[in-house]
Amino acid sequence: MLPAKKTITIAATAVLIIVLSGWLANSPTDSGEINQRSQSSPVGNMLEGDLGQQFEQVLKVREFTFPKDHGPHPDFHTEWWYFTGNLSDTHNDRYGYQFTIFRRALTRNQPQLDSDWASNQAYLAHIGVTDVQTGEYLIDEAYSRGALNLAGARSQPFKVWVNNWVVQGSQGECNGCLNVDISAASDYFSLGLKLNSLKPVVLQGEHGLSRKSNEPGNASYYYSLTRLETTGTLTTHGTTKQVSGASWMDHEWFSSVLSNEALGWDWFSLQLNDRRELMLFQIRQRESTGKSFKYGILVGDEGNSRLLDASQIEFTEQRRWKSAKTQAEYPVDWQIAIPELGMTLSIDALADAQERDDSFRYWEGAVSVRGTQGSNAVTGSGYLEMTGY
Repeated sequence: MLPAKKTITIAATAVLIIVLSGWLANSPTDSGEINQRSQSSPVGNMLEGDLGQQFEQVLKVREFTFPKDHGPHPDFHTEWWYFTGNLSDTHNDRYGYQFTIFRRALTRNQPQLDSDWASNQAYLAHIGVTDVQTGEYLIDEAYSRGALNLAGARSQPFKVWVNNWVVQGSQGECNGCLNVDISAASDYFSLGLKLNSLKPVVLQGEHGLSRKSNEPGNASYYYSLTRLETTGTLTTHGTTKQVSGASWMDHEWFSSVLSNEALGWDWFSLQLNDRRELMLFQIRQRESTGKSFKYGILVGDEGNSRLLDASQIEFTEQRRWKSAKTQAEYPVDWQIAIPELGMTLSIDALADAQERDDSFRYWEGAVSVRGTQGSNAVTGSGYLEMTGY
């Protein structure tokens, strides 16, 4: 894996300090002081913390309105626009990609400063590309402040960007659909992709309120576009390939979602070859608190969705891979059983070494899906994210 290149503008110096000194490790408390968190769960720390009344909380079901809700929600502490996909080129070589833009509010209100540089919003972008044939995993990141058009987000026309890494587009024909272009280039690779929604938006959890524990407020507003037809170009090591496949979009915003007992999560977005999709996650708890917090949803081939009984979702680790760089051990092969569907799936990493370790550390990678549902074979592909290992 190549080391992550830092794409930095001079105007982003303050944001660089924020990112490296505690983008995910610090949360403001009611008194305005900084509460230093444990580093054992790097991504999870972004989601912990008692933010009091400084930011809006996710406490009740709300009405989603599109295209407005594709844009930013600055009254909430944290937000992300998440794209992942599995692609193949004209030689049937396979690739995975992740393109994510994170927004974090540093304060609830815009600072009252007579300066075009002033902003209370910081943005961070992550890209990862997996070459399945070689096992190579390329990563890069960019960050900046939400000022002077260096970074930002808007709903109409839809655009989210950090420097020259951009996702932009317009509302599609179905409810909540987006048709977007992703454009990003680094020293190691570049993406030029077109994504078109084939299914309407899916509201996760309780009509878009996705609980992450049984405690009030530990939740996000969360929707997905689970199948986006994808075409375009992928360039690695100076070679450009025409690629096509399917992508998935998640958009979440929140102010606190993990309890202090949470260790991290395992999140699966799975696109089956019969045009159904599964989203499953578990939030692992400390041993003293008992079972993990689980959630699942099945999206039908026409876009209808069905919540899955958490008690019926069974995650079993099959094999772990140990990172030589961080010594973290990640379960890269899983078995998932959903008895109410009569479904048993094997989820296998397409490359073991898909660990990010730049501004923060987590495993994010392309996976294959194979299994059965009753007497029928099930196949597909997807993405797996793991934190807290």
